[in-house]
Amino acid sequence: MIMLRDSDALHLLKTRDYELIRLTFEKTAAKLNLSNFQDTKKRSDSLKSKNYRKYNESYFEEILIDMNVESRVALNYRERFLTTKD
Repeated sequence: MIMLRDSDALHLLKTRDYELIRLTFEKTAAKLNLSNFQDTKKRSDSLKSKNYRKYNESYFEEILIDMNVESRVALNYRERFLTTKD
């Protein structure tokens, strides 16, 4: 099972490690519910992409938006992975 923090996903995007990103889609690992491990005050600050339960194209897209990733990296990701309407 693959488990990522938002900072790990950001690192994969910035280093353009598209093979590892693709592996996260194929493994479809579920994200952990961190409310069992953290205070509610800290939880809202630490979870940027809390709307997604699986690591998929939408999760990484939200990382791009939330973390204000430079446009060149975002464009490379979108050209590679966001090619269908789904």
